[in-house]
Amino acid sequence: MKIIYVGVIVVILTVGILSAAQPSSESFGKKYDGTKGTVTIWFDHCYNSQIPAINSMTSDGFIGGILVVVQKANKDGYCTWNQIHSFNKQGWEIISHSEDHKRATPQTTQKQLAYEIIQSKIDLQNQGFNVIIYESPYTAITSASTTMIGQNYKASQVPGCEQNTLTSIKNDGNNPALGYNFPKGFPVLHHCGIGVSGSPLNTFDQVKAQIDSAIIHKTWILVNFHQIDNSPAAYHTPPALFTKVLNYIKQQSDAGKLQFVRPDVGLGIS
Repeated sequence: MKIIYVGVIVVILTVGILSAAQPSSESFGKKYDGTKGTVTIWFDHCYNSQIPAINSMTSDGFIGGILVVVQKANKDGYCTWNQIHSFNKQGWEIISHSEDHKRATPQTTQKQLAYEIIQSKIDLQNQGFNVIIYESPYTAITSASTTMIGQNYKASQVPGCEQNTLTSIKNDGNNPALGYNFPKGFPVLHHCGIGVSGSPLNTFDQVKAQIDSAIIHKTWILVNFHQIDNSPAAYHTPPALFTKVLNYIKQQSDAGKLQFVRPDVGLGIS
């Protein structure tokens, strides 16, 4: 009889753990339709300094995107494949950030572009991830790279710390004058980096102004984090600043003024 009770307890505990690991569909948000201010957070390079921030967001019910440079996973300073799989199981979208983080230029060969853009997708898919978004290293894109991205992914990003609108998402990727050659209507997103230096947004007030603008104008702001620590180096964000930003997003979300959305869900391509 004792063995039966133990077995029941184990089953109950296991079910509880599995349930806790699965986020609700509300954590992913809804497709952005221009009727409500929207915000997304994604983490660049998948540094291990981001782990506390990712865990904090997950526990608060906010799920975003994680950008993986394939050849950096499992290296010092970066998350392991096991950790990346754990984030994905919790609902985080895995986004390709290239194979080896080489900048695309007009001189980059087709072979090198294919390695960064296509091979990274193949390797991430072989890891078991459904990869449909690509972010170019250094946000550097060319006519040739955008063509290849458009042929192999469902969405990408273009340079500029700007608010996203239904018009910009649909049209900003097809601008040959700027060297963009995504297919017509191919969805693209602008994003704003947050860091003490080297990023467009350096202070909480600057981030708050972007979030408030999204609320007022019913636009979509995507904010991007690199290392989260107290280093004064470029692109690093103090944990206290990240927490303040997340708390403000949560406050506005709880007040019904803002929706938080996973990138693929916001684009309607999940």
